[in-house]
Amino acid sequence: MSFTLESPRPRSDWYWALALSIAALALYVRTLCPTVYWYDSAEFAAAAALLGVPHPPGYPLYTLLGRVYVLLVPGEPAFAVNLMSAVHGAACVGLVFLLQRRLGSRRLAASCGALFFATGPSFWFNSSVAEVYTTGLVLGLATWLLLLDALAACSSRRLLLSGWLGGVGFAAHMFVATMGLGYLSLVIYGASRAAAQRARILAGTALCTLVGASLYLYVPLRLSMRPALRFVETSSLGSSLWMLSGGAYKSWFLVNYDRTGRAFRVLGLLAEQLSDLGFVLGVVGVLWLLVTRRMLGLALLLGIAGNLWFFFAYDVHDVEVFFLPSVALLSLGIGPLLTAASELLSGKALLRGLSHVTLGICLAYGVLRASLVLPTVDRSQDRSAEQYGEAVVAALPTGALVLSCALPEEWKYHAVFAYYFQKVLGRRPDVAMVTMPADVLEGLAAGRYAAGSEPAIIAQLRTTARPLYMYTRVAPLEPLFDFTPEGPLLRLRAKR
Repeated sequence: MSFTLESPRPRSDWYWALALSIAALALYVRTLCPTVYWYDSAEFAAAAALLGVPHPPGYPLYTLLGRVYVLLVPGEPAFAVNLMSAVHGAACVGLVFLLQRRLGSRRLAASCGALFFATGPSFWFNSSVAEVYTTGLVLGLATWLLLLDALAACSSRRLLLSGWLGGVGFAAHMFVATMGLGYLSLVIYGASRAAAQRARILAGTALCTLVGASLYLYVPLRLSMRPALRFVETSSLGSSLWMLSGGAYKSWFLVNYDRTGRAFRVLGLLAEQLSDLGFVLGVVGVLWLLVTRRMLGLALLLGIAGNLWFFFAYDVHDVEVFFLPSVALLSLGIGPLLTAASELLSGKALLRGLSHVTLGICLAYGVLRASLVLPTVDRSQDRSAEQYGEAVVAALPTGALVLSCALPEEWKYHAVFAYYFQKVLGRRPDVAMVTMPADVLEGLAAGRYAAGSEPAIIAQLRTTARPLYMYTRVAPLEPLFDFTPEGPLLRLRAKR
């Protein structure tokens, strides 16, 4: 091999990593949301509590792990799943430290890389609420660490185990697969022996990955059981494949857009997560590894490139979370670069002092950054979603109908009330939920229906004797209904 892997004292390094993880966990618990949060967070908390099937691709491992936390952690389910994000986020920080040590970093330098990563605003925020990203990332980073250990020990068994763990991570969040080019490059290089033996190792690793990813079979299996929370109503092969292939989210990738402008935006998002200093150190560090330890640097570059390429044109408001694998891999370059700089300056006493000052500045910068980021991600006093749910519970009359058009602007509220308050907490079972089919709403928006020829669901809603409500105003329905604010909702009354 043209690269070498450090073999530090395992026990002392694990203690150091544990200390960093505990420190990170203290930060994340300090900012942890104490109850249900908005959007997907409410859905994931409900899915974990009910062993349900959330939105595509279904997140089977996340749901199962979340259920374990709900059973073990006292208090309401949302808090338990929020805590899971914090625990997994803290574990990511320790793994970033260990990976840098494997890449030849000294402990203080590796701590700098871990600190820059741990205090990224998006990663920190997603460690404070119920979200899937820290769970996926902790398994992705553990896969890389196990792979490097396998290569260092020339262990085929560990190599196969790393493939299985990567597949398991894929079942937590599919963005783990976008780092796969870097992983695959190291597997191929590490297995570069006789052609037949190399083929067996590659085939075995691929098979182990598929075995780990087979956790996705939970999705159609659980759908067939008709759980209380399910994103699709049927358990047919078509609906299961639709779920597993990403559902409607496949259409959220831009086709025509300014690629140059998008590139600058993506670079800005990466710099925001690592800070300008951390981003520069990470980029230079990965390039330094590319020059000094060619295959390791290339693997990091390929892992970053695959992640950036896949989500480059993904058009969601929180696209930065999908680049967290790139942020993590970039942070792995920080420790090795600072170590190389320290060794370069260690020849003379004056320069050696300068290297210590540089490390001190980086550590101080990371601590200062933590103090600045904390107020922006702090959800420890955020009970707004809980208060909204309670307000809806109090405002709705007996036997009301709540109409949802499955629009993104409604999701914030629908997940909190319909998923968490109704299904998990059992509040207001008398209230019925009605979903407007997408094609009907599109027809109304396009003016396809003449007066009196609207689809049956429109006629039923216009003539129902039950009080009818919506979360937000939907423009295509305005010619048919009057909207009147009542508490946190809008009351709908048919126009004559």
